[in-house]
Amino acid sequence: MNAKISVIVPAYNMERHIGACLTSLLNQSYSNLEILVVDDGSTDQTRAVVETFLRKDSRIQLFCIEHSGVAAARNIALNSFSGDWVTFCDSDDIVPKHAYQWMLHAGYQTKADVIVGTLRLERENEIIWFKYHNQQDSFTKFYYGPSLCNRLFRKSVVQGLQFKQLNAGEDIVFLTEIYLRTRKISAIKKTVYIYKNQKIDGEASLTHTYSVDLFKHHIDCWKIARRNWKTYGNDHGNAYLIQTTIPYLYHQLLLIPSLEAKCKAFELLKSFLKEIDCVLSTVSSPPRH
Repeated sequence: MNAKISVIVPAYNMERHIGACLTSLLNQSYSNLEILVVDDGSTDQTRAVVETFLRKDSRIQLFCIEHSGVAAARNIALNSFSGDWVTFCDSDDIVPKHAYQWMLHAGYQTKADVIVGTLRLERENEIIWFKYHNQQDSFTKFYYGPSLCNRLFRKSVVQGLQFKQLNAGEDIVFLTEIYLRTRKISAIKKTVYIYKNQKIDGEASLTHTYSVDLFKHHIDCWKIARRNWKTYGNDHGNAYLIQTTIPYLYHQLLLIPSLEAKCKAFELLKSFLKEIDCVLSTVSSPPRH
């Protein structure tokens, strides 16, 4: 088993965190990696930190672009990778030492196109686990905790794809395009990714601030996913949206600060429910949290 894994790492103003991220990648027990870091026009010392690592390890490649957003940064790497498998890593997160070895082994053992493993999300006062198993249907394995970073993709399901420039939810739309290409997705129970809920100085993270506009963008990305699911996916997808996505969106709605904005978001949610042929009969008024 000597397949190369391409790890795509977009970075923007992450001088305090990218060193730990790259260290976790370079210390992987599976060593046949290429690490494609795309500096998205950082105004701090992110580039200098990456260059320090690059001089010590030739597996790192650095691309520098003007600030264009995470989708554009990832697209640069998607046009440049040479691996047999592809995964993604955010520049302030950590990948456990054996993660890629575990996922690659599972990929060859099960002949799957996509491998997904447990994601550990660390917030200020809590830890949330997203766990997967092979008794789950393919929709759940794809869209439960829809992150790219706890998944390993065979080259054939990624090659030629590009991220769409959206205000939110690029991962969901990209995962949907991969879903339509995937013959088999397999799950492992081991933790393969640690998501650090960092807050950049001067820039609030999504879990600290949430707006009605951002809520609308998240709904819009699920609408794109529904259009792409086509006949089979749409029937199954609607059930998944009702059972999993709608409760998640409702939780996100509660993060919106003002009551007026909550009411607007609530109307957006009701409209989305009508689109998926579900009557919202049990909730007749907006939340007042």
